[in-house]
Amino acid sequence: GLSGIDDLIGRVDDAIREIEGELADKEAEEAALAAEKAALIGGSAGLIARLEKAKQERNDLETLAEESREERLAILKTLEEAEAEKNEIDGRYLDAQNRKFDAENRLARNETLLETYQNRLWEDFEVSYVQAIEFRKKDFVMSQAQKESREIRNRMKELGDVNVGAIREYETVSERYTFLTEQRKDLENAMEALVQIIQEMEKNIRRDFRESFNTIAANFTAAFTDLFGGGTAELRLEDETKPLECGIEIEAQPPGKRLQNMSLLSGGEKTMTAIALMFAILKSKPTPFCILDEVEAALDEMNIEQFVRYLRNGFRGIQFALITHQKRTMEHADVLYGITMPERGIPKVIYLKLGDEFELE
Repeated sequence: GLSGIDDLIGRVDDAIREIEGELADKEAEEAALAAEKAALIGGSAGLIARLEKAKQERNDLETLAEESREERLAILKTLEEAEAEKNEIDGRYLDAQNRKFDAENRLARNETLLETYQNRLWEDFEVSYVQAIEFRKKDFVMSQAQKESREIRNRMKELGDVNVGAIREYETVSERYTFLTEQRKDLENAMEALVQIIQEMEKNIRRDFRESFNTIAANFTAAFTDLFGGGTAELRLEDETKPLECGIEIEAQPPGKRLQNMSLLSGGEKTMTAIALMFAILKSKPTPFCILDEVEAALDEMNIEQFVRYLRNGFRGIQFALITHQKRTMEHADVLYGITMPERGIPKVIYLKLGDEFELE
């Protein structure tokens, strides 16, 4: 490690200082020897040998010192490289420490968020995390799920408050709905049957009305001619396609006049035309007994004669009771009934039976 390198450098520095000290000692010794050499003329072989040895040792020490310096420089270079590597490693370690710290923070947040989601899962849906695992999707997309969740929550808000009795209420309403549905079906079937009956009845009514109308129209023409002593009259539907809804037009042409609408006839002609229509209806469906209430009140004596003649000759099988004030009508009656009041407030019914012949004395 770096501490071992520092110890090695320290030992090398100590060795260099020691060698430098020895070199200084040798130089001092060499100077002494040189002085001694100079002092000694001719010197001795021993001193020369010692001098040469000292020089050689000095050269060796210088060589060793140079090698120590080179080794020291190499060690310093190695130390710088190791220091740079250490700084790089420290940087990576610090970055790893920061990433670890961030990861721990994210893990803590995720654990807190997971616990929150688990609690909300139970509070909102009463489903545990283990149960929810069964519904997990492999292709789950968080953004899409959040969008769907918002939409579902909005629809839930629109539904309003939850009715805890909704299930029981649904069962009751369902039973009621089933009952009403069956009743509605029965009513629809009944209505369909009634519609068919109505359609059939309407068809029969149309047929019967058309037959009766044709008969009455023919009877009306004949009765009008007999009552007026000529002329012609006609009953016509305003809309042949809607015989039950449309009106009925009466066109009459008394003798000596042109064909015209009934509204243009005189009062007596209108009365005779109405009587002709009444007789036409009566002929189409005769009855045993018939009451006429002053139907000829607006007729003159000649028209009354026509009216009474037609009444006698055209309806021999029907008994008529006429309420009238016309004397000409009374002359043709079989029996007359009248109301008199001999005393005030006390009415009395009298009658007179007339024979075929009547003579006045």
